[in-house]
Amino acid sequence: MLGWIKEYYRNKLIKSCQGEVATDFINLSNISSVGFVYDITSQDSITELLEIHNFLKKKGIPFKGLAVESVKNIFPREVASKGEKPRVAIPEELVRKQELSIVPFEKVSWLGAVEESVLREFFSVQSDLFISFNNTDSFTINHILLGYVKSPMRVGMVNSEQVPYSIVMEGKDKSLLPVLAYLNQIFYYLDVIKTV
Repeated sequence: MLGWIKEYYRNKLIKSCQGEVATDFINLSNISSVGFVYDITSQDSITELLEIHNFLKKKGIPFKGLAVESVKNIFPREVASKGEKPRVAIPEELVRKQELSIVPFEKVSWLGAVEESVLREFFSVQSDLFISFNNTDSFTINHILLGYVKSPMRVGMVNSEQVPYSIVMEGKDKSLLPVLAYLNQIFYYLDVIKTV
């Protein structure tokens, strides 16, 4: 019963976010900033997130990333004093990366929506290019993409009926690409796009 109620409210929230979304194609030389969203679902996600960070850092384009711990306890929790909530122990290698905003599971509602204040702060400045590293149909990521991303160029891994992308990158036979192959393809295509 609870699953049905949760799904009902999720659909209602997604429908309230949907509207006209302008998508555009922009050449790499015209991109002044990149934003991305990443779904932290396992310990391997931390390594991938660092690979993304290092790749974008080498490109020399200003960027910022929002990484959401959508599965509880990917990051360890520190024992709290009596009456206090446990503190999230985000790995030091992620904390040091100023371009990354890490959202712990505690900032995600029972529906799967990230706290409004976190999203407003992150999206106070929009980027020219926004990349989704979401390789599943995740309510949390779809809500962010539909409700907050206003970037003219959006790139996605998975073709979603709900989220309009300018480009969807797939591997051979519609398989998912590894993160670095995905990024290399994105930047290759951005470089060959002709703008009018």
